[in-house]
Amino acid sequence: MEEYEKVESVRRDCETIRVRKGLRILRVLIAIAPTMYWETLELALLRYRPHVEVRITGPDALDKEVVSFEPHVVVCNNVTPTIRRSVPSWVEVPYHSSDATIHVQGQGESTIEDISTGDLFMVIDRTEELLSDSRDPGLQPQKFPESR
Repeated sequence: MEEYEKVESVRRDCETIRVRKGLRILRVLIAIAPTMYWETLELALLRYRPHVEVRITGPDALDKEVVSFEPHVVVCNNVTPTIRRSVPSWVEVPYHSSDATIHVQGQGESTIEDISTGDLFMVIDRTEELLSDSRDPGLQPQKFPESR
């Protein structure tokens, strides 16, 4: 089975699980280079966090996808002002580094050396907890006022 077919099969299985369980869906946008990184992250999320809706985009289309997809978590190489204003949580992994800056809704930024998928899962799980505690079941992202 080709890699693409494997990803599509996992996506279909995850969608079936979400519909059957009636789960609220947290949205994660991945816009990270190189390609191998986003492929690996997508597969890990589909397998270990099947209730999460994952969208992939190129770094050059990041802001456009943030506006249209309204993610709760963004994983990217460079955080943009659009992300800072409108996304509750993000993980920034610079292209030439394994260290990351994370921001979890309302809890400020911190640095993680040599970030792992477990660290990303922690950001997603914590964001989901915070959103579930503070908002309606739709988990709609909060629009933050622009920084001055």
